[in-house]
Amino acid sequence: GMNKRKAGEDFYFIHKIIALGNFTELKATRVIPSPRISDRVPFGTGKAIGDWVTRESKTFFTYNFQGFVIIKAFVGVIPKLFKQNLVEIELKVNDEGLSLLHSFLKEQSFEKALLEIRANSKTSAAFIKRFYTWFDAFKVLKLMHYLRDNGLNNEELSAAVNQLTAAYGFDAIFDSINEQLHFYRTFELK
Repeated sequence: GMNKRKAGEDFYFIHKIIALGNFTELKATRVIPSPRISDRVPFGTGKAIGDWVTRESKTFFTYNFQGFVIIKAFVGVIPKLFKQNLVEIELKVNDEGLSLLHSFLKEQSFEKALLEIRANSKTSAAFIKRFYTWFDAFKVLKLMHYLRDNGLNNEELSAAVNQLTAAYGFDAIFDSINEQLHFYRTFELK
């Protein structure tokens, strides 16, 4: 079932598997991929490792934490979209985030997609399943890239992790990436 694409095979594979359903989370097994440098593809782990090794700064960057806040707020209102339009629903997102989300959805012909999804869904459960067929992993990644390219710049990983820690309600602010990693590894095992 693995694709023969030249990049992103893991992402495409996971995308196919998730759509089948009946998946679960395994916490007793660990997969540690080899972080080899590769220049055979324009993106992916191999390219990222090569870029990281050759640059002067060893600071790690990730998507802006506010992007995840926007996605969480949007995903939280999806069940309401079965009967309501997005403009009728209050999203717990700041004005900039709301504007960016609306711009992205307009670019993706969201209103047209929503009408089609509703027209082919008799129940709320069917609506949600069909909606996630439209708002799939590719669309989420497109949204993150749209947010990044339109004002929510990538940020230092350590700053984003501290924001995540606060969002979970923990009182801890960590001074180093190693402290953050240790905390989340311990937290994940619980």
